[in-house]
Amino acid sequence: MKRYLLFLVITIIACQNQEKSKQAPEIKSQAPVQSDLETRITQQIEKIQQSTPAQRRQELLRFIELANQVDGASGEIYGNFAFEYVEEHPADFFSVLRVGDSTLVNKWAKASASEVQILGDTPEGIDSVFVEMNSNHLIKLKGSRPQIHALDQQYRNQLKINLPQE
Repeated sequence: MKRYLLFLVITIIACQNQEKSKQAPEIKSQAPVQSDLETRITQQIEKIQQSTPAQRRQELLRFIELANQVDGASGEIYGNFAFEYVEEHPADFFSVLRVGDSTLVNKWAKASASEVQILGDTPEGIDSVFVEMNSNHLIKLKGSRPQIHALDQQYRNQLKINLPQE
């Protein structure tokens, strides 16, 4: 009787295991997976936002080093931050740069150009973005050193140069 009972329990357990293996696999969330590059961009953005003015220039340089690697979704994240950061904090952005940082300014403008293109959409829209940007920078940079105004002018000129020509 004990053997029969033991056999019956083993058979039931075996059948349950077979049923579990026949069940459809668990469906996991199909949330988009962030690429390694997108993760690095996001982390670098956080570092810039959390940095002190003394650290910020170095963090901006690290961010711009990612420029040659961006494409697709990572390019959207990258370009959006590049443009929005200068628009929200132009005095801070230009104050941590040096007069000799023209390469950084040019690369930053190139990264920002894609966002201007998206925001403007048409030549008239792009002109409107520039009018708003010029006004914003004029207000936010009021009383800044001449070097900051020179870097800002260089940035805006490079931004126009880097827009796709139609």
